[in-house]
Amino acid sequence: MDRSEGSFGCWLDRRARGPPNFHVGFGLTSAELASHSAALLARYPRVPVAFPEGAHTAHSSHLHLIVNGLEVEAAQQFLGRAKAVEIAEKNFVYSGLYRIVLADWTALAELYRANALTPIQAATGMTADDLAIAALMDEATTG
Repeated sequence: MDRSEGSFGCWLDRRARGPPNFHVGFGLTSAELASHSAALLARYPRVPVAFPEGAHTAHSSHLHLIVNGLEVEAAQQFLGRAKAVEIAEKNFVYSGLYRIVLADWTALAELYRANALTPIQAATGMTADDLAIAALMDEATTG
């Protein structure tokens, strides 16, 4: 991995596309994810759906409001809030979705907390049972 700060957000996004996959279900049941998605749809009935502002469908753009929020949350744990925001503001892909996430950070953070998406728990803080469950979900490193 390139160690420059500018590549960190990109690295987080690439990690989101592989285990642990933020795109798949965020560790929520299908009912919880549906509830969270419904809350996003109610709050944002119109989202960007064209490259580079948004994803290819409204559903995917709504999911990326979660993904992008979690990316910023994770980045700020390592780089600090100011640098995480700076990186997100410069992101070309999903730029419209990042603008929404940053503009509505407090409201979205409350929604993420209400659905147990945050705080993101570091693996070092996980119990043996948590790690065993993660391994069953193909979220543990192998090799």
